[in-house]
Amino acid sequence: MSKALQEKVNELFEATKGLETFEEMQPYCDDFYSWIKEYTTYSQKSLGTVLSRYGLYKKFKSLPLEQEVNAVPVPKFDKDGNQVATELKHYVLTQCGLKKEDWTDRNTTTRATDRLSNGNEIDPEQYLDVVGKLLSSDDPHELAVGLIAATGRRPHEILARAKFTAIDGEEYHVMFEGQGKKRGDKPVFKIATLYPAEYVIKIHNQLRKVANTKALLKEVRAEFPKDTAEQNRAIDSRRNGSLNRVVRTYFGEKDNPN
Repeated sequence: MSKALQEKVNELFEATKGLETFEEMQPYCDDFYSWIKEYTTYSQKSLGTVLSRYGLYKKFKSLPLEQEVNAVPVPKFDKDGNQVATELKHYVLTQCGLKKEDWTDRNTTTRATDRLSNGNEIDPEQYLDVVGKLLSSDDPHELAVGLIAATGRRPHEILARAKFTAIDGEEYHVMFEGQGKKRGDKPVFKIATLYPAEYVIKIHNQLRKVANTKALLKEVRAEFPKDTAEQNRAIDSRRNGSLNRVVRTYFGEKDNPN
């Protein structure tokens, strides 16, 4: 069993070390959890020690962590149960190698992805109408926000990295390549779009041909010629103000009930 567990730990790490969205990591965590429950007989009390022995924690702690990308803040408590601090923990470690009580509560507790929900209902027709207006705009900043809203991709992906390819027979899905902040591999996977795929691809190609979009990528490449991650951060930083202004104009301020 020790060899099989070591292989599973290694497989989990290799499959998720470069992923940087919770949605992509979750299936691998679920598979690992199911395998542990079905094929091992370790007690809840000893499981954490066993996984530590096979390097689960050490492997993921060795990775650079970024909040709301591949890591979430986890509270730290003193011996009396009082929260005294928080620490960033890789998402995989919040789903695998859990404490005894966490194994019982795993499927009923609020997960880190609940950050995406604030309890407010969104009128889908109104949302789609706003996104449609953005996608039909002549302003490149509005086009970018429209594509971000229609695909769920990051700003630097839309502006510099993303490649969308139509899928035969699937009007509202595309194959996506160019995920930002990757380490080594270049995954290609299917994502959903809120507008027809061919239209999204057309608008994205239009945005990428805009002069200031091309100039931005040229600038960051010249500044960070060998560091794609730094290029991505620079793109996000330089477009943050203009894109946020569009978001506030069309979607309202953060605390606006509309």
